[in-house]
Amino acid sequence: MEQVTAMTDPTEDAEALLRTVEKVRVERYPDLDVTLVNEILAAQIRNSEDRAEARRQTERIVTQWAAASAAKESGN
Repeated sequence: MEQVTAMTDPTEDAEALLRTVEKVRVERYPDLDVTLVNEILAAQIRNSEDRAEARRQTERIVTQWAAASAAKESGN
């Protein structure tokens, strides 16, 4: 028996993932910053072949977001 594997478009897969994550974010975590989520997902997708780089980029994104959020809260 021959197995047939469907080829998928990576762009469509990424867009579907983004839509799914956004749906979950809106339903369960509405206070979570949409820009933060999108930037993390984009970094993960861009670096899907290099997990260490994906982790570094994610850490950088979160650190920058946290610093910006703290500055906003302190009025700077």
